[in-house]
Amino acid sequence: MPVVRPFKHVIFNWLEERERCKAMVKGCDIAIIDSYLASPDFYDEIARIAQVSVFVDDNRRIDFPAGIILNGSIYAKDLGYPDKCDGGNLLGPEYFLLRKPFQAQHDKVINARIESALIIFGATDARNMTGGVLDHLVKTFPGTRMLVVVGPGFQVPIDHLVKKYPAVAFHQNLDARGMLALMIEADIAISACGTTLYELACVGVPTIGIGVAENQALNVKKFTEIGFMKFAGWWNEQNLFTNLLFSMRAMIPHESRATASRIGQALVKGTGCLNAVKRIKEAWFKKKLVFSRATKSHCDLLYKWANDDEVRKNSFNSDQISYDTHVKWFEGKLRSSSSYIFIGFIDSTPVGQVRMEIDGLSGVISYSIDKEWRGNGLGNVFLQELPFLITTHNVKVTRLIGRVKVGNLQSQKAFERAGFQKHDGNGFFEYVKDV
Repeated sequence: MPVVRPFKHVIFNWLEERERCKAMVKGCDIAIIDSYLASPDFYDEIARIAQVSVFVDDNRRIDFPAGIILNGSIYAKDLGYPDKCDGGNLLGPEYFLLRKPFQAQHDKVINARIESALIIFGATDARNMTGGVLDHLVKTFPGTRMLVVVGPGFQVPIDHLVKKYPAVAFHQNLDARGMLALMIEADIAISACGTTLYELACVGVPTIGIGVAENQALNVKKFTEIGFMKFAGWWNEQNLFTNLLFSMRAMIPHESRATASRIGQALVKGTGCLNAVKRIKEAWFKKKLVFSRATKSHCDLLYKWANDDEVRKNSFNSDQISYDTHVKWFEGKLRSSSSYIFIGFIDSTPVGQVRMEIDGLSGVISYSIDKEWRGNGLGNVFLQELPFLITTHNVKVTRLIGRVKVGNLQSQKAFERAGFQKHDGNGFFEYVKDV
C-alpha cells in the first residue's frame, strides 16, 4: 500500500469490524469516507459520532446524512445534492483530487502540427480499444508518433502489441510522474472518458474521447459541451472509428488545439486537494471556534496582533503603534457603546479578533488572524460568524461593511467567500452584506 506508507494508518476490514471503525472515528476530528460499499446506516453512524464528516462521491449513490459531500466531477452540481452542512458541499472541478504530480501549473506547448498522439484506456482497457485505435491511426496518420499507455490488466499481451506495431512507443505500468511526462509531450490524446480526462484537462492536452462505460456519460456530456473534448462515440458504435478519424482531422488546426488546451486548464487547475483541505478545515474551525467580548486582560494580546508586520502592511495607517497609544485606544473602545471587539478561541487558544464599529445601522468591521493560524481560511470563518455574533449580542445593525486595501488579496477572498458584495472605493475595495 505505497499510498499510505508515509502516514500513520491501520489496515483492516471495516465491513467486518464496524465497531472497531466507529471507535477509531470517535477519537478523530474529521472522518472521510470514500466507498462504494458502505451502507446508508453506516454513514449515519459515522455522521453521529464524528465532529466533521466528509463523504466522497461521484454519482449521488445514496441519500447522505448531514456532512460535507466531496464530488470534484465536472457534473457534480447537476446531481442535486441537498446542502446538509453549514460549510456547504464541495462540488465541481475546483475540488477534483488529482494525483500529486498534477497538482501544479503546467506550461503546455501547443505545436503547430500534431507530431505525437497519446493513447490511453486505463489500467485494463476492458473494451480492448487500444488495438482498434492503433489500426486506424497508424494507417491514416503515418507521420504521427503514437505513445501508448499499457496497464497491468490489459487483455492483449504487450509482446503482441509490440510485434504488431513496431513503430509505436509503448509505456507499461506508468506511475503518476511518468503519465504526466507523456501528457506534456503529447500533442493530442485519445482517451476513455473517466478520471483521466481531469488529468488531461489540467495539463492542457487536447483530447478525443471514447466512452467505454455507462458511468462516463456525464463526463462525455460536460467535457464536450465546454469545448475541451471532441467525442468520437461509444465503444460499441459502428461508426466509432470513422468519427475518430474525423475528430483527428478537426484537431489538426493549431487554434482548435490551443483553444481546447486553454479550456481544459481553466477548468482543472490542479489545486483541488488544497481547496478541499482548506474548506474541510474551515468546517472543523466552525465547530470549534468560540467568541468572547474583549476585556482588559486582552490588551497585550491585541497590541501584539496590531503590530504584526502583515497586519500593519494591510492597515490603512501602516505606522507601528506605541504601547501607550494602544492602551489609550483600547480603553476607549471598551467604554464605547458603539464598539465591539470579539476574540476567537479554538480549544482555549486565541486565534484572532474581529472588531465592529457601529455607524447608524451599519457595522464597519475589521479583523486579524494570529500569524500561527493564517492560511487556514479562518478569516472567512470569522466573517461568516458575524451574523451570529450580532444576534447573540443584540447589536442593532442591518448592514456590515468592510474596507480592504487593493493589495490585500487574502482579505478580499475572505470577504467574497463570506457572501459580501464587492464595490470599488478610492484606493480600496468596500465589501457590503445585509444582515
